Amino acid sequence: MRHVTADVGSLGGLVPGGAIVTVAAIDALGAGYVSVTSTDAAITSVLNFPGGPGAVASMVVHSLSGSVLPIDTSTPAHLVVDVTAYLIADTTSVSLAPGPIGTGAGAAAPADAGSPHVLATGTIQDLTDPTNPYGRPGELLTETYSAATLRAGGAVAIIRSEIPGGRAAMVPSRPQDFPGCGATPLCIVLAPSHWDHAGIDPVDANRVMVAHEFAHVLSFRFQAFLAGSDAGAQWIDRRNRVNEECLADTVAATALARAGLPGNETAEYTVHYDCDGYWAGRYGADQVPTLRHEASVLAAELIEWADAWGAAHPT
Repeated sequence: MRHVTADVGSLGGLVPGGAIVTVAAIDALGAGYVSVTSTDAAITSVLNFPGGPGAVASMVVHSLSGSVLPIDTSTPAHLVVDVTAYLIADTTSVSLAPGPIGTGAGAAAPADAGSPHVLATGTIQDLTDPTNPYGRPGELLTETYSAATLRAGGAVAIIRSEIPGGRAAMVPSRPQDFPGCGATPLCIVLAPSHWDHAGIDPVDANRVMVAHEFAHVLSFRFQAFLAGSDAGAQWIDRRNRVNEECLADTVAATALARAGLPGNETAEYTVHYDCDGYWAGRYGADQVPTLRHEASVLAAELIEWADAWGAAHPT
């Protein structure tokens, strides 16, 4: 057994209580496994590797002692630890003052210019047709997510507009390309042709659709929180194995299940991706259970962050 400690750093001088990291074993001398040790001395296996040339990677959500992550490998191998996100155990040590918000999205207190974590806060602005028989998106979101989670989404406009390429819904990377989004920092675009004919039960299917798109919003906002502002943030999951669309599906399914509503577990309500098929095709069928677990852990962490952040910022 070879033991090393990875110094995963800190967040703006703050010592995190945990981290989301990707651990990769490269060019191992033989078959073996990598494990990590938690602050209570519990040992958890995080990946198995066959040995020989190549790399095997796995995402880990783990507690930290200071900024140190203890790692053991049963067989000699090169190890690479890539930090995706930090988890702050005590948010009272971080200034979470809200910043400016988009036009018409509600009121906010002045931002604390000294805070490394200044984000816009506001309410959902539902600009869709109020007479639509298949559910108002804002109401469907309210039924699905907690009030705190919705606040963590910040100033979000929801509009109905046909989307190039025939897509059902999206969170555009350039909201200004859709005039209905206005000055709101984030926007959910729903295509009427899909919304009006969205499945065996249109209300439930549309609820899954809008829950999925709002999961993208939360993903964006969490990455912005980690970066310290809304400007120039990248999607949280762009670089790891779960895939952003599968993360959004998992967040939506988690939120729907917590609300006691139909979710992505049935074929007629599946949004965008057959994630098991995607993971099997890209990483192998044996990796599907691991990736499903990683997606569930990351989705739960994202919702927990949103509830904690949103509860600290009532509008």
